[in-house]
Amino acid sequence: MEDSGALLKDEPQVDTLYDPRLLDFVPSKVALGNRILPIGWSAGTLVCMAEEPDDPYLQSRVKFQLQRDVRLIPARAGFREALHEAYGGDPCPETEDLVSAVTQRREVNLTNRTRQGHRPWNASPKVVAVTSGKGGVGKTTLTANLGIALTQMGLQVGVVDCDFGLSNMHVMLGMRPVHRLPDVLQGRVALTGSFESGPGQLQVLAGATGSSELAELSYDHLEKGGLTTQALKGLFDITFLDTGAGIQQSVLSMLTNADEVLLVVTPDPPSVQDAYVTLRVLLEQKPTARVGFIVNEARDAAQAKDVAAKFQTFASLHLGCQLRYLGAISFDRAVENATRSRLPLVLGSPRSRAARDIHAVAERFAGLPSEGQNFFERMVARLSWD
Repeated sequence: MEDSGALLKDEPQVDTLYDPRLLDFVPSKVALGNRILPIGWSAGTLVCMAEEPDDPYLQSRVKFQLQRDVRLIPARAGFREALHEAYGGDPCPETEDLVSAVTQRREVNLTNRTRQGHRPWNASPKVVAVTSGKGGVGKTTLTANLGIALTQMGLQVGVVDCDFGLSNMHVMLGMRPVHRLPDVLQGRVALTGSFESGPGQLQVLAGATGSSELAELSYDHLEKGGLTTQALKGLFDITFLDTGAGIQQSVLSMLTNADEVLLVVTPDPPSVQDAYVTLRVLLEQKPTARVGFIVNEARDAAQAKDVAAKFQTFASLHLGCQLRYLGAISFDRAVENATRSRLPLVLGSPRSRAARDIHAVAERFAGLPSEGQNFFERMVARLSWD
């Protein structure tokens, strides 16, 4: 269909809310995920109704996802019904399910709804730096699988490999990237064209390996190259910065400029000790830092709870901060097999213990109900960190 087939002047004047011929221009995931409905063209620009047209991040995100110019206008009456009719997804959970959860105290199965198009996470876009006190704790593996789990829930997720000099995210995902981080920093490619689709529709900006100069990169270098947290929030709901381990200034610059920090720790004593040090140094540089943590490679629930309790107690007593505990990932041989096959665990072994744990962490991260929470705990999880 030619663009001139549905030309518009100013505001669209149409008898119906949408033209079925335009649906091919906007995939259902983009339409339902962003709550937009294509209704026509104006001077080569696709015009869409949107529930939140004034959202400062929505326009740039939709433009990036569709790779075309887009103009958003306020939605008219009947928009939600039209969106459901056009794409077959329900953008809102039914009220009766929430009422039933209160009266019968049963779990609300929102996860399945999100995979059919419901947008599970209504907070503002954010950039999350993932780090650890020491290397070898599964940080990159966890970042990739957590990102894919979130995309499966309907979120738009990007990952920037910021482990400068030792980047291996693309290797683990089995990708052969055309563009890498240095291409953006040196102006050879625009930020919007630098991300490439990896497994599970995870959007990845690969790093570079083996350069001593790159190993010294900091957030200041990213900022000069246009790769700022503000720019990333215009592209994705959540952007993970997969940083290096330790307390080098290059790493700390990423942590202090991110909206949140996710600290990965294992039950191994050196990992716990190094995580203490990383947290202390981070808070010295940014006392207001919002920090969550995950216990990875836990032998069982008791061990995970013990590590989490000690870590939270240390942070409270010695650093005066409250940490957000997102859960634990079980030690599982399936993780090693997934790494060798270069197929992310949540895709290759979705029923493994570790994959189920990752999905539970993803639900907590997004504020969705997870197994074992009562209704009031779920409501608090939904409201936390908004």
